[in-house]
Amino acid sequence: MRRPLILAAVLALGACAPDSAEVRMQSVYMTSNNMRVVPSADPASFEVLSNAGSGGPNFFCAAADYAYYRLNAANNARVVLRAPVGPSVANPGGRSAFFDVVPQGSVPETDGFTINMRRAGENFSVTHALAFCPPILGNLFGSTWG
Repeated sequence: MRRPLILAAVLALGACAPDSAEVRMQSVYMTSNNMRVVPSADPASFEVLSNAGSGGPNFFCAAADYAYYRLNAANNARVVLRAPVGPSVANPGGRSAFFDVVPQGSVPETDGFTINMRRAGENFSVTHALAFCPPILGNLFGSTWG
């Protein structure tokens, strides 16, 4: 009689235990442009979750914000698009992009005037990517800076 009760208790506890996606979502970082970043097991890699209408500058702003303020990356470190925008791992049903932070000189620098979110390897320095972020005072006063 005790074994079924113990088994039921173990199964109930297992159902309450958070899975790895839930644990990752608990450590989400909110960026200055209101995008969410979910860390991965590798500290220099992370997932940036998409918001409706997010484009390349939004993703790179969020990635640089996380790299600079959370990872303490150097200004000249490179924020590299590892995996283009696609299905999210941390937010099933959502979309995201994966980024890495690497030291300057580790990757060939992106050239051109556009941000291609479909090309893995696209990269900017942390300082350059932070320039894509909206002004902080604009966020405080409800600006609709795009």
